[in-house]
Amino acid sequence: MANRLYEHIPEVGLQVQAMVSNGVAYKTIHDYCRAEWPHEVPKHLQTFVKNYSDDIVRGKALTTSEIGSCVVRQAKDGDFNSQKFYLQSHGGWSPQTTENNRDITEDPDEAKSAIDDLANALGRNKSDNE
Repeated sequence: MANRLYEHIPEVGLQVQAMVSNGVAYKTIHDYCRAEWPHEVPKHLQTFVKNYSDDIVRGKALTTSEIGSCVVRQAKDGDFNSQKFYLQSHGGWSPQTTENNRDITEDPDEAKSAIDDLANALGRNKSDNE
């Protein structure tokens, strides 16, 4: 018997996006969709994931966007750990590069770390964190 070709069903795709964005495992999503649309959804998980791969990507992107906006909002609101995380993941900053830059600098007044400069620019100084 030949394999049946399954069409992409927009309603199923929206459900897949929503469930992926909430962190639900693919097998659980597949089982749910098979129960809701037994004749329209592929029996095999691998085929299901292949048919709904764009919806899976959209669901992951939605979650990444939502979490990213929370980190950025917290960083802008002054959360030191969020600021540090954002600079490390998006700004190319790391404590190691700060130390390397400090070693190259000859003028002691220029030897402040990038994180101290950031904290000062945001109106926070070391005494706030201690």
